[in-house]
Amino acid sequence: MRPCLLLALGLLILGCGGSGGDGSTRMARVDIVWEGRSRNVVGPPSAESARVSLDPLGESPEVSVVVNRPPDNGSDVTQTVELEGSMPPGQAALRVEFYSGADASGHIVGSANGSVHLDGVRTLGTVATAGNIDSVEIIEGQSLHVGGSEEIDIEARTEDSQIIALVPGSYTVRQTAGSGDVDEHGSNVTGVARGVVHLVATVDGVSSPQREVLVAPQSKTYLVEPVGGTNGVTFINDISGDGTTAVGSSRSGGNAPVPIIWTRTGGTVAFAGLSVYSGANVAKCVSRDGKVIAGSNYNDNSSESVPWVYTAATGAQQLVLPTGLTNGTAVDISADGTVIVGMAFDSSGQPWCVRWISGTPSTPFQGNCYCIAPDASGIGGDVTLEDNRTVGFVWQSGGYFFQTISSSADLYLGSVRALNDGTTMAAGAMQAAPGFWSPGSGPVLVTGTITTKATSMSRDGQLVGISGDDPYLAMLFTRDTGLVQLGRYYDQLKSSGGPDLVGPFSQAGNGPAEVNGISEDRMSICGTAFPDPNGAVRGYVTDYSGFRKL
Repeated sequence: MRPCLLLALGLLILGCGGSGGDGSTRMARVDIVWEGRSRNVVGPPSAESARVSLDPLGESPEVSVVVNRPPDNGSDVTQTVELEGSMPPGQAALRVEFYSGADASGHIVGSANGSVHLDGVRTLGTVATAGNIDSVEIIEGQSLHVGGSEEIDIEARTEDSQIIALVPGSYTVRQTAGSGDVDEHGSNVTGVARGVVHLVATVDGVSSPQREVLVAPQSKTYLVEPVGGTNGVTFINDISGDGTTAVGSSRSGGNAPVPIIWTRTGGTVAFAGLSVYSGANVAKCVSRDGKVIAGSNYNDNSSESVPWVYTAATGAQQLVLPTGLTNGTAVDISADGTVIVGMAFDSSGQPWCVRWISGTPSTPFQGNCYCIAPDASGIGGDVTLEDNRTVGFVWQSGGYFFQTISSSADLYLGSVRALNDGTTMAAGAMQAAPGFWSPGSGPVLVTGTITTKATSMSRDGQLVGISGDDPYLAMLFTRDTGLVQLGRYYDQLKSSGGPDLVGPFSQAGNGPAEVNGISEDRMSICGTAFPDPNGAVRGYVTDYSGFRKL
């Protein structure tokens, strides 16, 4: 059953000479209380106008009048409606029909029926108003920007599935949950904080199912400048869950690279890595909250290396390698920062995956590893077979391997480079193109690209980052929307009057780019461009709010 609203009505009968039994003209007044439209009203009326009809018993004709909703002042408004005609005393049938448009136009969205007594005195009563709205649904694929206000589009339908056109303000939207935040003003919402919000729309007491809406940052690209000025290069390898912190390395002149943290408010800041070797110190990955960073310290020719983990409280601490293994590197970290994966080599030069849980090492399998699922449910990597083919696989506890080779010799996942939560999706490189794999569908090629590989994935598995070594090959991919080349997208955005986001992705002579990390809310990506518009290698962070329906 649909809920009913209660409409308070007052009926006033005024005598115009005599008792009314002689058929003389009388006037009836009906007070309609319109519920105010504000964010505090659970079920506001959707009507913009009403037709009030009074049908006296006997032979007197029905009288009616159409009235429009008074100006909204944020609270209940009482409107007196006068009906004038020949109305003898006694019982009369009262009917009020509410319309979605002004002047009794549009659909009837509700009605009130009752019986009143015309006796020359004011008669007060309550008449139940039955709503005509049967279902409400927020339309899929909507988003808004932080600081921007949008009317949330909904569909309201009658019992016979006809869509009712509703004017702005005739329904309310409220947030029920989500990682982002909005401020609701009736049917209009303003983006407050980026993330995914869950919204419910209500029309005349009928509420919609919960629907996800993205609150995206304003589109912007940040180039990560080197430490100490512009004379140098930067590399960005990973980004935090909320997209506010990125990590990588910076090199100026002939100096060795140093690890860096980049934030939107503080820019590029170097921190001390390990000092075991005098060569490069590189930050490879960062936890969801941006507080735990893992990386590696290399010697001058990168033939030897040691892994490390960093927090602001402890500084960089060396990660202990399992007995018998040397030259370790850290490559990825779990969302909570407690599990780190990397690689090390035995005396015969064979690679082993190393997993550190709260600093304690173990060797899950022999082979290369490149990634860990954000929830630490699986590890991805590759292994070289006896016929020298490199084949990707996913390892989970218990040593179980998901086989990622198809029956076709030309379609196998050659390396797993990214995993989602639950380890239900793997992204990486196929034999000649990037691809991804899931248990239900097997390997899937991403067509239209060459010499590229999938290098990153959102935590929910919906968005895949693809890197290439031809120009303009910083790309994103989903099954629903296909491949998006960032350079071309940003050029089109600029030509249509949008912001200048060309940055490292322009088609106008810029080199290739990598997509190395995707934020948890899918709205920020990071990587490195070769070179940037000024001719230098630069790391970048871009808020890709144009990629909306996922």
